[in-house]
Amino acid sequence: MTSNSDGAGRPEPDLFRTDPPLDDAVTRQYYARRFRRKLAEAGSKSGLGRLRANLQSDDQDQDDVYFAEMNKSGDSPVNFDVDAQEATQNAILKFLSDHNSGEQPVWAGEDVKYVAMRRPPLKSIVCRCDSVDGSTLVNNTWMGAASVTVVELYFGSWSRLEALSITSMTGMTMSAENHTRRVTTGPLYSGTSAAPRLRPAEGEVYYADHLTGFRARIIEHRPDRHPGSIAAVAYSKSRAERIRPYVEAAWQVSSASRGKRTNGRYFNAAGNPIIFGLVLGQLEAVIEPEPTALHDSAFLAIHEILGGKVVRLDDLAPLNYIEMYQKHAPDFGGTAKPIPPYIAYVGDELPAWMADVHASNR
Repeated sequence: MTSNSDGAGRPEPDLFRTDPPLDDAVTRQYYARRFRRKLAEAGSKSGLGRLRANLQSDDQDQDDVYFAEMNKSGDSPVNFDVDAQEATQNAILKFLSDHNSGEQPVWAGEDVKYVAMRRPPLKSIVCRCDSVDGSTLVNNTWMGAASVTVVELYFGSWSRLEALSITSMTGMTMSAENHTRRVTTGPLYSGTSAAPRLRPAEGEVYYADHLTGFRARIIEHRPDRHPGSIAAVAYSKSRAERIRPYVEAAWQVSSASRGKRTNGRYFNAAGNPIIFGLVLGQLEAVIEPEPTALHDSAFLAIHEILGGKVVRLDDLAPLNYIEMYQKHAPDFGGTAKPIPPYIAYVGDELPAWMADVHASNR
């Protein structure tokens, strides 16, 4: 499931390795995406770092702690959201400056102060950030959030998803480079959009544990899944009602494990923070009952790169997430929700019990 090589027995190349020379387009593109993955990692780690720093020690009495202003009114940004977003953007700018890239990023996503009002030059770097994905959960439980940074390349009518990074409050980061290629036969574009149609997702995914220093490449989802193990967020009555049939059915799924029979399980979690459970844990599926924004669903790109499947919740039709992401990416704001309700699952086929639930509720 993990490897510290590039998949061909070689160690992961250094970020600025110059052997072989960067003299062909494919090689240059490969290292450009590696650079952008490191850029995304710098952003996501700094966002969560600033969030954790909101719990500070009083210089006068080390036994006392206080919180920086952390108030929330409705759905408006919590103060620490904006604070973390600023830390993310500063880290990205510093990374670019330290490596003399000369690139000036365009900002997109949640709580971004200066979303582009005019279309930027073609091939601009776009950094789509949500530095505290799960701020309501953090404000109530001080756990369960993640920070996400996605790096895109802007082409006008669409943007290419180059790389992304998700960092959890527990000190883990999962990052990816997207090497998915376009189709070369049949219709080349997605419907009436100029966004290209894509082949099955491919790329490289990496995991880092910042507490232990462990780092490895992930080459597949963990193979052993607990049947009937699902995750979905039910923080409102409408969401709870939509997932209720799946939760009740999951509890009826029975399987043998280590000589004992166990039933399915339901976990009240989803979105970017769930990527660690979907890849490294035993979750069978994640259900999202409402439309979502690009920055809130970015983890699906990692899921697809590792071979995971996504289907629409309403009709179980296949959903090519990366293709849809690239089509809607030129909307730099954080309010649009172009990703329809979905089920993300591990395996070649949707679990039969989930298909049965869908059929019985039509």
